Amino acid sequence: MPLLMLAAIAFAGSLGTQDTTVFHTDAHLVQVNVIVRDKRGPVTDLSQSDFILSDRGKPRAISVFSVHKRAATPSAPVQTAPPVPANTFSNRRVREGADAPASVTMILLDRLNTLLNTSISDQEQTPLFNVGQALEAGKQHLLKFIDELDPKERVAIYSLGHSMTVLSDFTGDRAQLRKIIEDYRATSLTSREVVEPVGVSVPNMSAEIDRDRQALAGLANAARAKTTMTALLAMAAHVAGIPGRKNLVWLTSDLMIPAEALGRALSRSQIAIYPVDVRRLQPFAMERTQGDADARAHDGGAWRGGPNFGAGSTIPVGISAMQALADETGGRAFVNNNDLTGAIRQAIDDGAATYTLGFYVDQGSLDGKFHDLRVRVKRTGLEVRTQKGYFAVNNAAAENDLSSVIASPLDSSAIRIVARVERKEQALSVSGSIDLRDLRLEQNGESSKGTVYIEVVQQDAAGNSLELRKQNIELQLSRAEYDSDLKTGILFRSVFSPKDGLKTLRVVVTDSSHASAGSLIIPVSEIK
Repeated sequence: MPLLMLAAIAFAGSLGTQDTTVFHTDAHLVQVNVIVRDKRGPVTDLSQSDFILSDRGKPRAISVFSVHKRAATPSAPVQTAPPVPANTFSNRRVREGADAPASVTMILLDRLNTLLNTSISDQEQTPLFNVGQALEAGKQHLLKFIDELDPKERVAIYSLGHSMTVLSDFTGDRAQLRKIIEDYRATSLTSREVVEPVGVSVPNMSAEIDRDRQALAGLANAARAKTTMTALLAMAAHVAGIPGRKNLVWLTSDLMIPAEALGRALSRSQIAIYPVDVRRLQPFAMERTQGDADARAHDGGAWRGGPNFGAGSTIPVGISAMQALADETGGRAFVNNNDLTGAIRQAIDDGAATYTLGFYVDQGSLDGKFHDLRVRVKRTGLEVRTQKGYFAVNNAAAENDLSSVIASPLDSSAIRIVARVERKEQALSVSGSIDLRDLRLEQNGESSKGTVYIEVVQQDAAGNSLELRKQNIELQLSRAEYDSDLKTGILFRSVFSPKDGLKTLRVVVTDSSHASAGSLIIPVSEIK
């Protein structure tokens, strides 16, 4: 066996192993994470028989059941994914199994949707809502939270601007997180005057000017809504390889997105969204009147008190979108609250105890539509929160748009990859390992078969493709071969000449089901 393949086997061990007695095949298992609370906090003593689960009103037998409780004191320090050798790269986010962290939380600082404050009306001497410095206030509260972070918790920090950026991948290192946040420029990118224009008073021209300003605002809001949704889906792919529930604490304000659609799109990734309104305590009444409901705009459900784009409203833009996102995904929305540090802590503590319920879907039920789920418990007086449903999509029909995977600013851990890059005279060699557990293979008796598609893309500084090299690996695995490949991973190698302007290598992996895609971004500057 070539030396590079032996090296691949060695570092493939960093992917870890699980039970080797079960084939990972195209069984249609739907899993949902559930939080149950009473007045005193999380309820942790429920059994499988306590739950009732229905899919579009039809009872479903619960075939998979587990409960995860956060340990008060870990028996040993929790570690992040193990370090890899020089020139070795991985899209794996955190450890699993016995070494899994107590909680997995993503924190998103939103520069795109927290608005740059301006006084935009002669009648508006001071802004009605706390904007402008809102994101900076969120940053300061986040620093307080980091100072109190439990080392066994794992936090990743993201920033949403004109695209998504990973400021820090998952870590419990408070010093590292604090420095990253301190250096973060918490300034808004979107002008309130552009996206929330108010009426003007110009003789004989007011109506025409207002119409034009509203049209421009509509275009600007549609653009940031599209950017926001694309970025959140990239984040979901980034953490797809982490099993179980993930909390997303979203420090934001003026959301103008189709919240229900986004929440449903994220349901497959088991991400619970906790929007935190960084505008803090607002000088308005939060009761939802019928008048408020009648004034709702078609922008994802943001509440408005009048026909304008926010100025003069009695309820800030974005509140109902936050609540809808939380409802769709099983999270909570924190609005009209000055204690942002406490809100972040509550969002993380919400996952102190979670239940996983799983049921199998027969082929005839895979209609490609969204299925409403309802989870109840037999015990009274309990609050139950979970995602509202799932898309019943046949994996064979769920083909990914690989162009979006290649263009994404974040890698995807839906299929976990480890790769080693070596310089060979005038060539680059990429040899790696693909985690077999993430592939959906067809089982035929005691054998398992499928195809793995590997693409190695050379990209320039702007993300343009300079060259794309494809490789297919046909798999026909006996039970013994399957068990062996669980330990080593599926090995691959690609050798090529670097193109002029090469800045980034991207390895993209899919399987014959095309149900998910893994990608690994390798900056050429990091290759020694």
